[in-house]
Amino acid sequence: MQGRNLVIRSVWSLAGIAFLHGSAAAGLPHETTWKTESDDGRFVFVMISPLSFEIETEPSWYTKADIERSRTIRDQYPKSGLYLNDGSNKPLWDYGGEWLRPVIVAPDGEHLVIPGEWINDDYSSRAVTFFQRDQVIRTYWDREIIPHYFLKAVVNGWSPPSCSDAWFEPERMTYTIRTNQHEEIVFDVISGAIIEVRSPFPTFYAVASVIFVACATPIVRRLWKRMRRKAA
Repeated sequence: MQGRNLVIRSVWSLAGIAFLHGSAAAGLPHETTWKTESDDGRFVFVMISPLSFEIETEPSWYTKADIERSRTIRDQYPKSGLYLNDGSNKPLWDYGGEWLRPVIVAPDGEHLVIPGEWINDDYSSRAVTFFQRDQVIRTYWDREIIPHYFLKAVVNGWSPPSCSDAWFEPERMTYTIRTNQHEEIVFDVISGAIIEVRSPFPTFYAVASVIFVACATPIVRRLWKRMRRKAA
């Protein structure tokens, strides 16, 4: 549990850096150079900015530590991809896709989890994306993963359900998102499929139904008696 939380906190910290280092003109995240390790420390995923070193480090808010971090990563690793975390500079596989925000590296060295902006931004709706190497397996949006989304928005005070927590369990190779309504959606990292939804709503609906029936029954009886008297 402690390990998984450390991984998520590390990814969120890196993601925070990517968001804060945004392009002021376009309102987009700055394409930084970064790296992150797998939970067991065996692998390191490296993302080299598509920008040149000079352009990447040009913004005034880039600190000396930011500049040195980018320089060190670029000097050690020739390209984006997954490497053994032993100091080697030969990738196990290359990543040639578009720039990514910080990811979670699965311990099999094959799969990546890209937490959605939904986790850090109430106004975004991408919940999670799963990769096998550099190929997208599946991307989910909030309305896809939450059953009866609009009904729950009403229950939530006419506000869309939001993400309150998310975590990766490397032993089970699962990724879980918890909403602010205490629902938990569990994904299989290898297939990208939803394998379980844990929800308090079945109990809520059952209790609500009992209350509705209990309240409605006397009203229905009165109406029925009134209709019978009129008919007589």
